[in-house]
Amino acid sequence: MTPEQQWVQDGYLSDYEISYVCGFIEGYLRAVRRVALAMVKADMDRALILKCTELSEKELDRLVLESGGLSQSLSGPSG
Repeated sequence: MTPEQQWVQDGYLSDYEISYVCGFIEGYLRAVRRVALAMVKADMDRALILKCTELSEKELDRLVLESGGLSQSLSGPSG
């Protein structure tokens, strides 16, 4: 049983509330990733991108690779 199913069974949250909150969080995370990619594309400082988005270096590297390797290389400045 997933944690979400357990919360519903225990009466903590309704299916609707869980769905709404999960959707909100997923949307927020998608927006953070889009902002991070826009920052990379604008050649912003890598350390600033990591600080502002709170992504890990590994997450940022993966996003850049998945987007086709934007203008900043993975070995760009990190501090």
